[in-house]
Amino acid sequence: MALRAAKWLSGPVRNCWQFRGFSAAAEKETNDRGIVKLGMDLTPRRSDLFEKLFMKGMGVGSVSNGESVMERAAYFMRDGCHDDSSAIAATVEKEYYNCRNNAAIWDMSSFVKFSITGPDALAELERLASLKIDRPVEEGKLVYCCLCNEKGGIEADVTILRTGEESFYMVVGAELLSHVESYFEDHLTPGADIDIQNISDNFGVVCCAGPTSRKVLEAASPTTNWDNESFPFGHAKEITINGVNALALRVNFMGDLGWELHTEMSNLPLVYDAVSEAGAPYDVTDAGYMCLASLRTEKMFLHWGKSMRVGVEVTGDISPLELGFPVKKTDFIARKAIDALKGKVQKRLVSIVPKDDTDIRLSGHEKLMRDGVEVGIVSTTAYSYLLGKPIGIGWVERTDGEPATWKWVNDEAAEYSIELKDGSFLPCTVQKKSALDPEGERMRA
Repeated sequence: MALRAAKWLSGPVRNCWQFRGFSAAAEKETNDRGIVKLGMDLTPRRSDLFEKLFMKGMGVGSVSNGESVMERAAYFMRDGCHDDSSAIAATVEKEYYNCRNNAAIWDMSSFVKFSITGPDALAELERLASLKIDRPVEEGKLVYCCLCNEKGGIEADVTILRTGEESFYMVVGAELLSHVESYFEDHLTPGADIDIQNISDNFGVVCCAGPTSRKVLEAASPTTNWDNESFPFGHAKEITINGVNALALRVNFMGDLGWELHTEMSNLPLVYDAVSEAGAPYDVTDAGYMCLASLRTEKMFLHWGKSMRVGVEVTGDISPLELGFPVKKTDFIARKAIDALKGKVQKRLVSIVPKDDTDIRLSGHEKLMRDGVEVGIVSTTAYSYLLGKPIGIGWVERTDGEPATWKWVNDEAAEYSIELKDGSFLPCTVQKKSALDPEGERMRA
């Protein structure tokens, strides 16, 4: 399995612009190689953990939020050098297994974070979001939902926590700052008494995820009850850790037991130190964003983008119905469009798994075939170390005008395959749920 993984990650390293030190020339090279827009601030942003993590062997990757660039960990080199793709492959594999079998720590401060307040804040969020936001403050319930447009499309997937009668904390993917700001400008009710502030640089995030993460956090913050009854999945709680306050969210992008710890940026090193020291007896290690490609694809966690490029599953043209997202509200911005689509959905998002173990490398946007006919694309690919094969997320679309029901998608007589670049075909299966842990038992453990 290790050899297959090494082959899978060999060649040019993806998802990172470069791996380097602090030289100004290298910074310019990083910026020049990124895809930027006119007027974007090219001065790299960094969390208060950057230098500490850099000294621990961090390979530096970058992400753009549409307004600026933030540098963050791609991986942590333990043995070898940063220009050795096989050494990078080995460390990414180790980080992956540490999360799935033990626990790992990420600096996820690149998340976009908004403070939303005002007398009309609740009404506006209820009008725009796909799920109910009006929940008791004391419940601490996290609402993972979609912000939609009038055509029934998804403009962003977000996590919202009600923090007061007229205040909310919203977390969005790292690339979506400018897009979400534009969305609010275009869709808020004129004259609404609501204040939306980008507080991304004010707060940092340490995430600890993996089967032993509860034990680690019990040691890091012993005054907090981390058990399932006291701290269920999908909830948030204010905690004290290493003498500072933090907001613990029981969610993560890895698809395992774990928590995100949100705290003031200046307190981030204290929170990180507490988690890192508590994790030492359990051999918990740092991890970067490269191993997230495998972790999130296994769990079918989605990535929104302005266009359907490689690594993107959702755009503003995709409906929650096509994703299989619940929409239970009777009155919100996309209700009419979604009702019109009921019973007429012609494409479905699926998890794609080759039938046999293979070390064939998938690069994304391969054609998905059904009985020899093209029916969709493989939008995202990654190597699943636990399954021992490449996997993907993609779309199955019906082209005969009939609805793409799950009965049609799952027809046992249908033969699915992936068309490879050399023209050959890789037999595969498609399914509604994720390739790994489809019932979400690991996250709720």
